[in-house]
Amino acid sequence: EADFFILNDSEAKALTDTRSLSAALKSLKSRMLVVTLGELGAIISREDGDIQMVPALKFPIEKVVDTTGAGDTWCGSFLAAYKQTNDLMKSVTAASVISSIKCTGWGFSKLLNLKFKSIDEIIDYIIGLKEGGLQKNLLDYLIKC
Repeated sequence: EADFFILNDSEAKALTDTRSLSAALKSLKSRMLVVTLGELGAIISREDGDIQMVPALKFPIEKVVDTTGAGDTWCGSFLAAYKQTNDLMKSVTAASVISSIKCTGWGFSKLLNLKFKSIDEIIDYIIGLKEGGLQKNLLDYLIKC
């Protein structure tokens, strides 16, 4: 049994041979089941039966260029953040932000020069976006080449 089982809603339904996400959630077993729902967020189902919906962070991006690999980026970001923080909410937030940034460029070009040093810096960046006068620019977090 895996500690985490992460898949998207289409994969969950296909794997359980059902058209109902609710039925798929009841069939799939893991210590921590994470079903991503794209721009809607993710559902986290724990071994003890607790199910939590985590809405996606509405991250302001100028233009979606390439979504290829967004799910892989989300998974990798989530797992790295969870390993660092052991906090589900921070991990989902970090995954949402990083996968959104990935979609603003071709391939992984937009991710290569990011310099967030911690999950809390990602959270601070998002808070800064909401604070008007303290609004931060993504360019503040890019390594100068």
